[in-house]
Amino acid sequence: MIVVPIVIALTAMDEWLRGNKAGEGARRFLRIAGAVTLMLLIGVGVLWATYGFRYWPRPNGMPMTISLADFLSRARSEGTTGLMPDYLIPFAARRHLVPLAYLYGLVDVLNVSHPGLPPWILGRLLPHGVWYYFPVTFLIKSTPAFLALLVLSLAGGKWLRPERRRAFVFLIVPVVLWYGIAMTSGLDIGYRHVLPTESFLILLISGGVIYIAQTRLDC
Repeated sequence: MIVVPIVIALTAMDEWLRGNKAGEGARRFLRIAGAVTLMLLIGVGVLWATYGFRYWPRPNGMPMTISLADFLSRARSEGTTGLMPDYLIPFAARRHLVPLAYLYGLVDVLNVSHPGLPPWILGRLLPHGVWYYFPVTFLIKSTPAFLALLVLSLAGGKWLRPERRRAFVFLIVPVVLWYGIAMTSGLDIGYRHVLPTESFLILLISGGVIYIAQTRLDC
């Protein structure tokens, strides 16, 4: 669910940077749409395989203690509303698009994300999630060397030059969107939820440091 908006945003920005002629953008959009569809199909297939290609959580289709409809109603009564719990999850359940146990877990995650679980941060136990949890944990969890190299790469990597701008977009946009989603979720229970962004930051640091070293050597 997080990958799809990132891919869409990168595609839109890539089209803007390329400045394709009329017709070229439409063909490229169709290719990207096909790629995103294939990604979703592969993801759903892996999900079904994880659950042993079984829709019902209990053997022989035995009913759950609380039905999904009642579980959703309880979540809505606690303030969990929106496109996902109101429309997408009931639709997926009716069509058996994904395993039922996965939908129960998804409802539970959505429910605890707003206002969120009590996080412990900066020596305090807060009553609910806060937007600054992940930026602060990033600063705490990262080593001084990592932070210094990141600042060096951003300051001296010349990322806004035309020949480097596209690479910078593909490295920084996923990080910004991922953190944006995490900071508004309220599920502040661990830095692991934004850990995938580290790979993009490492590549950003590498590209910046190598560029700085090469320009110094050329001088």
